[in-house]
Amino acid sequence: MYIIQVSDLHNSEDTKKEEDRCLKITKSLIMTVKKEVPTNQQILVVVCGDLINKGDKNAFNFVKKVLDEIRSQFASSYNVKFGFVPGNHDLIDGDLTEFKGFINNYNKESDNFKSSSCYSISIEEDDLTTDIIFINSLYKGAKDKGEINYDELIRLLEQLDSSTKKIFVLHHTIMSMDENDRSSIINAARFVKVIEKYRVSMLLHGHTHGLDAISIGCCNCAIIGVGALFSRNYPDVNSQFNLIEYQNGVVKEVTNFTHHHDRHQEHEIMKDTKLNIYSNRDKNVFSGEKISDIYKDLIASLNMSKRLYNVRMCGRFNYAEFKKDVEHFFSKDKDFEFDYGTLASKWQSSKCPEELYFTHGENYYNSESNKEGISYIIDTLKKKSTSSRAVLSTISMKDIDGKEDYFLPSLMVIQFGFEKEDTLIITMYLRALEARRFLKINICEILHLAEQVRKDKRFDNIEVNINAFRVQIENGFSCFIKSELDKLATHEISKRDIQEIVRNKDINKIINLLEGKNRHIETVVVSKGIEELINSIEWVNRYENLEHYDVSILDSMKKISEALKEIKDKRETTSIYDELEELKNNVRKQIKKTIDLLKSFVKES
Repeated sequence: MYIIQVSDLHNSEDTKKEEDRCLKITKSLIMTVKKEVPTNQQILVVVCGDLINKGDKNAFNFVKKVLDEIRSQFASSYNVKFGFVPGNHDLIDGDLTEFKGFINNYNKESDNFKSSSCYSISIEEDDLTTDIIFINSLYKGAKDKGEINYDELIRLLEQLDSSTKKIFVLHHTIMSMDENDRSSIINAARFVKVIEKYRVSMLLHGHTHGLDAISIGCCNCAIIGVGALFSRNYPDVNSQFNLIEYQNGVVKEVTNFTHHHDRHQEHEIMKDTKLNIYSNRDKNVFSGEKISDIYKDLIASLNMSKRLYNVRMCGRFNYAEFKKDVEHFFSKDKDFEFDYGTLASKWQSSKCPEELYFTHGENYYNSESNKEGISYIIDTLKKKSTSSRAVLSTISMKDIDGKEDYFLPSLMVIQFGFEKEDTLIITMYLRALEARRFLKINICEILHLAEQVRKDKRFDNIEVNINAFRVQIENGFSCFIKSELDKLATHEISKRDIQEIVRNKDINKIINLLEGKNRHIETVVVSKGIEELINSIEWVNRYENLEHYDVSILDSMKKISEALKEIKDKRETTSIYDELEELKNNVRKQIKKTIDLLKSFVKES
């Protein structure tokens, strides 16, 4: 989604010359946006108040020309919506009736403005919903200051889905950039708390006739102001608007465009300036009041950046609320054969189940004392709850130097301790992290371990810190879960099952095994199952008294094995998922070709 942020259209001169000047600026805006924004994109035109000047309702006629020009020029190339808030100049004899009637021509949702001081527009893109909340900051009709009706604002926010991204739009700023300005919101402290509670990602405002951009709060809400669209010939002040690229709930880029009056071309592209939105997010720090919200923010950033380095996720939570959040959002979620809560238990097991290649639990199991890792943690915390030695470690330098990379756990250390008697601190360190799926397991592991500690020592709060050197998303990441084909190829006894399936020409079962393999193109590159299928087919084809497999099927399976070897060779030089993705896609395509061949032979028979 792209947001065109404009404000303060009002003009003090009602002349043909002034109208021509403003329409020229409007054409510049249109030309600029068409150059910057790809076609078929969602565009939201946000007007941050002061459509008219000093309550002159006749000025709405000119504003209509401006907005109609924007709407008509964008209609064929973009999906365009409008949203408005009133400014102090939009009051006509202390009333907003004329304003509300005018904006209803462009935005039917704003009809709710007639009975409330706020309304919302919902925009859906790529399975993400963003609610834009338009707020009247002229509460009680105050002209010389901003004020919020919190009762009505919170009532609206509670009606919206808590999982959606949220943007606030209002006329007044919550804090003045000019020490002589007294028109900011007078009850702003509570507004900041509302921004944090409802995890507002961006706040847009006008009124100040100047440009500003800052970030506040634990959710790093970007506060973006914009100067007047039609400046009134003040010295060194140019007409301007902001173009905001907003993707996956994250402010990707903010560009301020200014119109310079010393240019006299018929059509001109405005001068652009990129704005820096300063925040902790620049340091890849993600925090919030719920672990699920922190996770969503991370995924949103990864959807834009592919990978992030030196990432920290952190938060302090009431334990009961943390447990409920993890169980609701992560534990019961299911991508493969198991839900993530079950997978977390398996990964904490001191004995590796047959579904996995290795576990975290087996790596910190002490075979000499026959003690599981969590038992060591509980015993250590009993002796000294604030101990810095309550650590579970999965690797040593011997492991790093001796193991193949994909058999080396990414989770290196989990540390436990109490700052206060009622708060358990858990810190997790990872050398690499796949966020779409495996991070869900890691979060469920934290809950699993905390529950074990809590059986011995009660606490009310939990502080969670997850630190990773590199974080990225891999599509179809299998979380080191073995496919059924590779499970069968693990033991000599179960290998006979593959041989029996092939000998009996159970084509449907072979197809099922290959489909399962296609869902599990692992980071651990395993070709044992495919090779066992190849060996079994070659064995069948050597015997005259058995019905042979067509050579094309055998050749196709050999190509799968060769493609898997390519991935394994590439893994020697990189661990970047997207560099391996093309090779993995080749495996998937070849498996599908083999399946299609098998299906064609089933039809023929």
